[in-house]
Amino acid sequence: AGQPAPFKIQSKDGQGNDRLETQPRDHYHVHAYIPTGSWTNGMDIVTGKVTYNKNGEYDVVYTPTISKPHAIVIALLGQPEILRITTAFTYKVGREGYFNLYHNGVATTNLAWDCSAAAMAKALTALGSLGDVKVTREAVGFGFQYTASFEDLFFGIRGTQVTASTDKLVGASKPILVENLQKCESKLVK
Repeated sequence: AGQPAPFKIQSKDGQGNDRLETQPRDHYHVHAYIPTGSWTNGMDIVTGKVTYNKNGEYDVVYTPTISKPHAIVIALLGQPEILRITTAFTYKVGREGYFNLYHNGVATTNLAWDCSAAAMAKALTALGSLGDVKVTREAVGFGFQYTASFEDLFFGIRGTQVTASTDKLVGASKPILVENLQKCESKLVK
């Protein structure tokens, strides 16, 4: 207990060959747990830190807190969870204010009516429950459409869905629309 336990993952391509630097990288999620424990008593669940090395090789380190044999679960992300967040305004002039996004009762920092993709990504990541988020932004009508990809969520968005508050937006023609475009898919690695 308390000592780092390292191991490696070697990604393979569709033909069973080691992945090359030129091929897309995989996204792994690793958990170690005591299989004989219960969820409320004696269950030591730790998340492994996965770091890309090179040529499809990943270094994994986890640090158990209880000195007992652990089982390892490795999940490979097939496709990330993707949300689309759309703001709409009646006119090009008079747009101002801010909005917030919420997940499990926690609000993002105030997001300006015309916030950048980077600001949206930073705010969603700061919630802590959604992992790192990649966001793109596109102007649509007089508003914006943000596409958020959650590549650290291996089992989808847990708890309540992401919602928005628009009471501090000026000129909005309708509430902010939050749509789930793609559910996350991942599989366990043998």
